[in-house]
Amino acid sequence: MLKYSGFKRIIAAAITAAVILVLFLSAFYIAEHMNHECSGEDCPICETIYQCTNNINQLSLAAVVLACVFAAISYLSEIKEEYSFIAPINSLISQKVRLND
Repeated sequence: MLKYSGFKRIIAAAITAAVILVLFLSAFYIAEHMNHECSGEDCPICETIYQCTNNINQLSLAAVVLACVFAAISYLSEIKEEYSFIAPINSLISQKVRLND
């Protein structure tokens, strides 16, 4: 188990960099090989372009979902700070009210 938060941050930064690198390299590969001479069915370049577009679609969707989650969390934390619950000081017991039947 990981004990050091600094090590966890390094791992998280490395994973983030790898995801961003995959996105950029996929986009560059598509741009470079878009107008290739296709050999027909089962063209390896066309299959790689398909994989790259699939990577971009899935990773961009995940990025949008994470951005929405972080935005919602920050918005809800601001609402929580703005509208904090304050318990009423006066109650029936503090006012010594008896409820006799």
